[in-house]
Amino acid sequence: MISYQYIDNQQDLDECCLTLNNSTLLSVDTEFVRERTFYPQPGLLQVSDGEIVSLIDPNADINLRVFFELLEDPKIRIVMHSSSEDIELFYHMGCGKIQNLFDTQIAAAWLGMGLSLSLQKIVEEYHSLVIEKQHSRTNWLQRPLSPAQLDYAAIDVLYLNSICLMQEQSLIEKQFLENMKEDCVLRCEKKVSDINDDTAYLKVKKAITASGSALGRLKKLATWREQQARIIDKPRQHIIKDLQLLAISIQNPEAPEQLLTKCDLPPFVVRRYGKDIISLLKDSSLNSSQNMELVNPVLNLRMINSGSITLNDCRELMKNIHLEHNIPVEVLPSKRWLEQFLLNHAASWYPLPDGWRGWRKMLLQAPLIKIIETNRYNMEPLKT
Repeated sequence: MISYQYIDNQQDLDECCLTLNNSTLLSVDTEFVRERTFYPQPGLLQVSDGEIVSLIDPNADINLRVFFELLEDPKIRIVMHSSSEDIELFYHMGCGKIQNLFDTQIAAAWLGMGLSLSLQKIVEEYHSLVIEKQHSRTNWLQRPLSPAQLDYAAIDVLYLNSICLMQEQSLIEKQFLENMKEDCVLRCEKKVSDINDDTAYLKVKKAITASGSALGRLKKLATWREQQARIIDKPRQHIIKDLQLLAISIQNPEAPEQLLTKCDLPPFVVRRYGKDIISLLKDSSLNSSQNMELVNPVLNLRMINSGSITLNDCRELMKNIHLEHNIPVEVLPSKRWLEQFLLNHAASWYPLPDGWRGWRKMLLQAPLIKIIETNRYNMEPLKT
């Protein structure tokens, strides 16, 4: 059995946070459920100062503001592992920006231990302990939670403080600490950035096959689906799947029944959204000339002069940067990152990849631009 305190009332939470407010290092984790919702549904919040583990029930009748103030305090380093979804959950629950994050998975990447090292592996690496993950798929919304489930949740923050301190020392020795901190700041900022529904169509599978007025319809439908997913808190694909959205855009049905016959939509989808979809398509048709002018095409590097060659040269550059500067390949731009960077260079409206600033920009901007200019990438018009 692991020692922890279970908190499900305001008095205990206030007393716990008052004690934790004196800490400079707090390990934090969350358990949530997300299979059938757009937003994660909180099940449990875990926090430890290295001595006491506290398990907070976020669905009890308590105000979590006092806990969120700990996360927002720049004087307290918040240690998490693979923090992306945890941060998204905290921000959705009303927490402000986390100011001082140390993500042990990001640190592991900077130490050359792998790009997405699991908590199991990292605990085994630093503490020679094997932790079980049999409750990773549990329903964290059910009550009461079993002792085994609570033990499992407590383990997730039990070792993070000590791992953080060991990783920090290694990062200092390798002179990577400041770069790693930059990436942690980026992780926190990414989850508070403005939502741009207007570019949702760029992420629709096979969207590149739509063009002209069909692309205008796809953009309108993808934006509608994104907004609908937030309103009813359901995953995008539970509303309408990507390929169905694409078929509607291309076929341009004029009545709900044609969604069944021409686009192969399930009857329940037509019953639920048919009228809304047809209304959007009619509005798109009325403004087709405007759509044609405003909708940017979905790009592929094969459409751009020297695109594939330039991508290959950029990937080769990453290998050389790794060897020359001893920077782990795990933190250098991936193929997908480089593709997005090159697409943005070809069309400034195309979103830049995450992290184009700080150490990445200082290290990579000059050699990447040199490759682009040498290959005369995007020096000629897009192929039609």
